[in-house]
Amino acid sequence: MIIEIVHYYFNQKTNIISVSFKIDSDSEEYVRQDEFNVDEILDYGFQIVNQDIISDDFQLFDDIEDFVFESEDSSFEPEIDSMELRLFLIEYYTLNPSKMPKSELF
Repeated sequence: MIIEIVHYYFNQKTNIISVSFKIDSDSEEYVRQDEFNVDEILDYGFQIVNQDIISDDFQLFDDIEDFVFESEDSSFEPEIDSMELRLFLIEYYTLNPSKMPKSELF
């Protein structure tokens, strides 16, 4: 089925992830592309967006009453778990084979 994720882009404003991938039945120079709302992916039980805000980009200020997270970098982007994304695609297209996009020249 899905052998490789070639590229993905997560748009935080729209909550849409665009993904390009290869499947085993296509020749090497072809890819398939699709878009998913992250909420739909969550409905299938897959958590692909790592929104763990405790990272090197954030500092925790020591206030007993209130923990405040302040970003040093306003362009913080959550990480995408590509393995979880691949597992979602496999399950999604197994359950919905008619929704498999057509292959396109890479």
